[in-house]
Amino acid sequence: MNCIFNMISKIFSFVSMVIITIYLILTGQNIKTYWRLNEQINFDPLTIYPEQDFEKDLLRIFFDGRSQGVYVLCTKPNSSKTTIIKKILHQIQYFGGKSEVKVYYIDNTSKNVTLYLKPVYIDVSKLQIQKNNIDWFANQFGKNGYGNFVETIPENNKAIIVLDHMSRDIIDGFNNTFETSSAKCFYTALATQSYNTGLKYVVLVVTNDEFYAHDILMLNSMHKFHSVIKKRLI
Repeated sequence: MNCIFNMISKIFSFVSMVIITIYLILTGQNIKTYWRLNEQINFDPLTIYPEQDFEKDLLRIFFDGRSQGVYVLCTKPNSSKTTIIKKILHQIQYFGGKSEVKVYYIDNTSKNVTLYLKPVYIDVSKLQIQKNNIDWFANQFGKNGYGNFVETIPENNKAIIVLDHMSRDIIDGFNNTFETSSAKCFYTALATQSYNTGLKYVVLVVTNDEFYAHDILMLNSMHKFHSVIKKRLI
């Protein structure tokens, strides 16, 4: 009986995938981006963890459809930040998180728009990354004809992109010379594109290194970079 049930379940899953793929092709959506935006967040709702003050800050940032740029969360190791982040992302996904925002147009008109929140959790410690090679990020999503992943995010969808366990071992370089500016270019491009392409995505960088977090926040005079925890770093 179980074998028959498993067989039916596999057939149903396969047929569903085929139908979704055909739908995406017909509607012109990018298949890779679609699957990435809808990838399930692995979290056990019964997980017990100590409460942290920054959980409220993350809830505010994630559910605010107007949030843009790069946010940085830096806390000590073993502060349950990964657990808390995955819990919130799971809730957004499970309950179909959305945010109402007012959009203004160049002809002086405005209207209320519902943004559907799409969590994207990336644990960079589990990726095979060559230091200072940033191709790994672009490969997480599909691209349009110009190599731009933002344009593949469907209309009225907003990606909440979490880069967990970021460190200098992944990407470093905050100087002005080309050879030593990998991190500066990477984070500046993410923040600038977030602001310049409307409310398409917001990024949360998670790290244990206060000096690394400080270097990120100092980019672009902090106009497009924000600290989740309102305290002075180093």
